[in-house]
Amino acid sequence: MDLLAQARRLGIETDYVDARGQPRRVSADVVARIAEALEAADPGAPAASETPAMAARHAYPGPPGRSWTLAVQLYAVRSSRNWGHGDFADLHTLVELAAELGAAGIGLNPLHALFDEAPDHPSPYSPNSRIFLHPLYIAIDEIEDLPEALPDVGAATSAEEIARLRRTELVDYPAVAALKQRCLRAAYRAFAQHAAPERREDFEAFRRSRAPAPSKAAVCPRRLPSSTTRNAPAPA
Repeated sequence: MDLLAQARRLGIETDYVDARGQPRRVSADVVARIAEALEAADPGAPAASETPAMAARHAYPGPPGRSWTLAVQLYAVRSSRNWGHGDFADLHTLVELAAELGAAGIGLNPLHALFDEAPDHPSPYSPNSRIFLHPLYIAIDEIEDLPEALPDVGAATSAEEIARLRRTELVDYPAVAALKQRCLRAAYRAFAQHAAPERREDFEAFRRSRAPAPSKAAVCPRRLPSSTTRNAPAPA
């Protein structure tokens, strides 16, 4: 049987458009191997065109009547208290504001973890992990241990940098990441040295509930290919 005809019979796509919008054709060798695997798995399976179509399930439509949502790129939100990059405290404020205005919800950009070693590659659509959240969305000023940690990072210097980051026209991702990471590490050191037993127990319970994924992610981070860092555009 002709390979292309066999691919159509088995429902194998032989052409596609990649993430950069470029048309691609699957090599004949790959198509043949997929076809061989499908045939071996179930020799008597009907052709894709012979398989009865299943009705798609409908998503929950919400209450009757018209509704609207607020579309938000959270990283781009500026407020009088954030550090030049929107965070979860801003999101909480936006949810309350949207509710007061009668919105049915908020549509957000992906909040997945990105690459710590490449803060200048901030696209939320090319994450390092879809399991974890990006730490730049943490509202640093709401961390209980921050006041104790500030002397360790230079309170005056940090205040000047925060004020500068709030004034920038575009998000200064490398500078925001450097400052937040420095403060997060200092806050953790303060927590490790002085936290009350109840907070320590809560933290250990949280770690146990998520194990072993956080430890694996911390020890074996995935590296961003250098070509991706160079070529991918960054959102404002």
